Amino acid sequence: YEEWLKLREEFLKKAEDSVVEIYSRMNPEAAAQQIASMADDTAAAVLAKLRVRVASAILNEMEPARGAHLADTLAGMRRTDDGKAKK
Repeated sequence: YEEWLKLREEFLKKAEDSVVEIYSRMNPEAAAQQIASMADDTAAAVLAKLRVRVASAILNEMEPARGAHLADTLAGMRRTDDGKAKK
């Protein structure tokens, strides 16, 4: 559990507060285009630090497959690794 917690903390640190603030103030459509182009772990880290309402608006603007993949990544980082989180 401690190892998983350490990995999760490192994951969340990738989304610096200033970057998160920028995306939280952007139009959801514009933010979605940029976040969708990021690496999975970076995109999920940014989305995880946004308010739920903002993150859901951004995910709503993404291509469904990309949004679902990032949502799956978010769900995986919020639970202990059961071997299914990574594909």
